[in-house]
Amino acid sequence: MIHILFMILKVLGILLLVLLLLALLVICSVLFIPLCYRAHLQKEEEGVACVQAQGRISWLFGAAALHVSYENQKMEVQIRIFGVPLETWKQRLKKIRRGEALTSKAEKRETRKSETEKTDRKKAEQNADAPKEQTAEEEAAERKQMPEKAAAVIPKTPDMPEEQQKNAEQKAQPEAEQEPAARRNFLERLFKIVEHLPEKLLNFADRLLQAAFRLLELPFRLLEKLGQKIEAGRRLKRKWESVKKFFRSKMFREALLHAKKEVLYFLKKAAPKKVTGTVLFGFDDPALTGELLGILGMIYGKLPGDLSVRPDFEKEILRGDVQIKGSFQAVTAAGIALRLFRDQNLRKTIRHFKHKEA
Repeated sequence: MIHILFMILKVLGILLLVLLLLALLVICSVLFIPLCYRAHLQKEEEGVACVQAQGRISWLFGAAALHVSYENQKMEVQIRIFGVPLETWKQRLKKIRRGEALTSKAEKRETRKSETEKTDRKKAEQNADAPKEQTAEEEAAERKQMPEKAAAVIPKTPDMPEEQQKNAEQKAQPEAEQEPAARRNFLERLFKIVEHLPEKLLNFADRLLQAAFRLLELPFRLLEKLGQKIEAGRRLKRKWESVKKFFRSKMFREALLHAKKEVLYFLKKAAPKKVTGTVLFGFDDPALTGELLGILGMIYGKLPGDLSVRPDFEKEILRGDVQIKGSFQAVTAAGIALRLFRDQNLRKTIRHFKHKEA
């Protein structure tokens, strides 16, 4: 019994050791296998539209690669895994999933058909057993409702002769009786106007008073807004003073120097190892071409040896064909990130900016 237990523990230990070795292998491969990059920039004709560029970043001998191309003012980005585009991998996965889904859908359809057939059979049996004749009470009720429905359908006709008589009587009235009615209507309108006149005058006076009060309050409002603007300017001045004090502090300067040092170190490690090609440049003014050539002469020693730079003093031109190759390791970036994380001055600076944003 104990021997079996030791055998199980031994197998579990071997599995755990294999998993740890695999995890360590993956971590080491990610950190120490370099990321290789290459770029090709070409311009053979005049104009920005003639610029062509291709770039590639690969890892693990091209097992994973990122391709970027720029041509005819259009950029294309493509990810490839083992030389196959990522879109084709997605399509293959979709096809596999669709095959599983199709099998499951066919099974569901068969089960639904069997259930519907069973329900249809039960309903047919119930309909065959149910009585089809109506009871005597239902027939009597329907007979009683028939005359009521017929009565409801018959429309009612209006009494036309009485209306004609009223219209004739109104037309037969003399004009002498219509004149006093017009006078009464005029007097009624006049009395209504006189009755509502005091209320309208009071409303008008109230509006005048409100307008006068607003005019009197206008200088005080202007003074209040001016005071708010002055207070906002003072707050802005205090903030600016605090920002200047923070930028001049020892903590910020040390954090900035450390970050600058690490960025320069990363650029040195990730700089291109090989640069080849030719560049032909020139301006309308030969003096500008000479000035730029002088600036390039100051840094000539730092330029790659396989890069040829030629000036043209006769015409304005910019053509070239340049190829760049290089590589860097992820462990370099990981070490830089760890050193920056351990810097207390940098962490305090980041906290300060986060507090200001909040």
